[in-house]
Amino acid sequence: ENCTNYGNVSSNDTIDGRNIGGIVGYMDCGTVRNCNNTGSVAAATTYAGGIVGREVTSGVIETCSNSGAVSAVTSTAGGVCGFFQAGSITKCSNSGPVSGKDYIAGIVADSPGDATIKGDSETYCLNSGKITATGTFVGGVAAYAENATIKAIKVN
Repeated sequence: ENCTNYGNVSSNDTIDGRNIGGIVGYMDCGTVRNCNNTGSVAAATTYAGGIVGREVTSGVIETCSNSGAVSAVTSTAGGVCGFFQAGSITKCSNSGPVSGKDYIAGIVADSPGDATIKGDSETYCLNSGKITATGTFVGGVAAYAENATIKAIKVN
């Protein structure tokens, strides 16, 4: 809670270089609140996120922002979170560029579970970063969202 990362975070492991995050690489139940990332985040394979690389259970990411560049060579890069299984992403923003091949998005790249991505009438979930993909599943907010609720979102 209440943390900031200014440094660049990366993995050069081309076999298992995944779960790379500006604040948390891999999260299994937990809360990340009021955190900011300005450094670049780069996964040599998959699961890169400006705040959290990969969340696998019922996590909470709240009032966080990313302005750093996020990339994943093969797939799953998100401005806020790469892979988000279930839980909530609330009042978060991304202004950094996000790039990769497949599953590339401004807020969350891949959300196959019961997730809620939301803002409120005063503070939207916001993406203003440039999204660049060479493959499939690309979105300003979410690239893939199964069973997800998405509301109070703004894309500039």
